Amino acid sequence: MLKDKDYRRKLIIFFSVFVGMYALFVVFHLIKVKIMGLAYPIGDFRFDPGDRFKDFFTINFAVKDRNPYISDLSNYPPLILSFAYLFSKLMDEDYLGYNPMNLQTAIQNKEIKTSLYTFLTLYVILTLVICVIFAVRKFKGERITADIIAFCIGCMLIMSAPSVFMMDRGNYLAVTVVLFLAWAVVEQEHPDGMSAPVLLALCVATKIYPVYVLLIYAFRKEWKKTFTALFTVAFTSLWAMLMWRGSLTDNIDHFVKGVLGFGGSGFYASYFTVGITGLCQFFFRVLGIFPITRITKAVWLLSGVVLTPLGFWFTRKEETLWKRIMVITALMVFLSPNSYLYNSTYMFAPIFLMLMEREKLSKMDIPYLIICALLLVPKAYKYIPDIPGNSPTYYRMTNIAVALDALLYMALFGYYFYQKISEYRSIRKISVKA
Repeated sequence: MLKDKDYRRKLIIFFSVFVGMYALFVVFHLIKVKIMGLAYPIGDFRFDPGDRFKDFFTINFAVKDRNPYISDLSNYPPLILSFAYLFSKLMDEDYLGYNPMNLQTAIQNKEIKTSLYTFLTLYVILTLVICVIFAVRKFKGERITADIIAFCIGCMLIMSAPSVFMMDRGNYLAVTVVLFLAWAVVEQEHPDGMSAPVLLALCVATKIYPVYVLLIYAFRKEWKKTFTALFTVAFTSLWAMLMWRGSLTDNIDHFVKGVLGFGGSGFYASYFTVGITGLCQFFFRVLGIFPITRITKAVWLLSGVVLTPLGFWFTRKEETLWKRIMVITALMVFLSPNSYLYNSTYMFAPIFLMLMEREKLSKMDIPYLIICALLLVPKAYKYIPDIPGNSPTYYRMTNIAVALDALLYMALFGYYFYQKISEYRSIRKISVKA
C-alpha cells in the first residue's frame, strides 16, 4: 500500500496535521501547567477532574436496582442501559462510594475500578480489532502493510481528543462508536447485505442520534435496509425495556418524556460542545450577554430545517461511501442539541474509510483530510470566564474550541455542498451546449 504514491501522500497530509497540531497543544499544556503552574481548566481540554468518569458511575447507579425510568434516574435508551447493568453487577452495590456524588472515593474501590477499566479496555481492543480485520479482508495481497496502517489509524482514533474526552467521562457512547465503526466497514464490504442495517439499528438502539444517519437508506430508496433497521431498533428496544421494574407502558412513558425533556441550551451547553447550540452560546458569552434560549432554539431549528434536506439531497446519489457517511454524520453531530466533544467520535467511521481508501487522491479531497485531522485534535487554547454575577464554576466557562469545532463542521459539509453545486452547474452547461 505504501508503494502507492497517492496513498502515501494522503497519509502524510492527514498525520502531519494531526500529529503537528496535537503536539502543539501538548507543548501549550506543558508551558501553561507545568512551567507557569496555572490551574484547571487552563491548558486542558478535558472535563472537570473532580467529575472524572461520572457518566459511567451515574448510569451504573441508575440501573443497579433495575428502575432507571420510573425513578427518573436516566433517559438513555433501554438497550445501552441493559449493557450498563452488566457492568453494574461487577461493582459492590452496598459500597457507599458507588453513589456518583462520591466519585473520588468510588474509584478507589477495587470492584468499581475493575468494572470501569474493563469497559475502557473493551472499547480500545474492539476498535483496533475492527480496524485490523477490515484491512485483512480488504487488502489480502498486502496484508502485513495494511494491518500495520489500520492498527496505526485505530491507535490515532483512540488517542484523539474526542476519544480521550469520552474515556475521561466514562461515557457509554463508546459502545455506539464501536458499533458505528463496525457498521461503516460492513456497509463498505457488503453493501447488499442485511448485516449493516442491523448494526446501524443497534447504534440507534443504544444512543438514538444515529437515527439521523439511518435516513440515508430511506433517501436512497433502500427500503429493505430501512425496514430491517427499523424492525431491529423496535425489537431490541422493547426486549431491553422488559428488564426494568414496573409495567412496560409506564417505562416507555417515562423514557419518552425523559428524551423529549433533554437538550436544554443554557450555560452548561457551551462547556465542551461542537455543534450549533454550543456555537450560539459561545457568541452570547463573547458578547457578555446571558444566553437567550429562544434565540438558540430558533437558530437550531432553522439550521436543521435548511441543512438536513440539503445534506440528504446531495448525498442520495453519492457513490463514495466515506463521503456519504461523513457529510451526514457531520450534520448529525453539528445539529444534535448539546453536542459534546465526545460526539465527534462518530466521525471515526468515515475518517477510517477515507484513510483506508486506495483510490487516486484528488486535490479536491485534500480539504476533507485537513478538516477531519483538525476535528480530532485538542483546541482549548483560550477559555472565556463566566459573566459577572454568576457562580464561578467550571460548567459556566467556555473555550475557543467550541467555536472552532462547530466552524470546522460547517466548513466540511459546506465544502461538500459547494462541490455538488459546482458539479450540477457543469452538467447543466454541457447539456445546454449540446
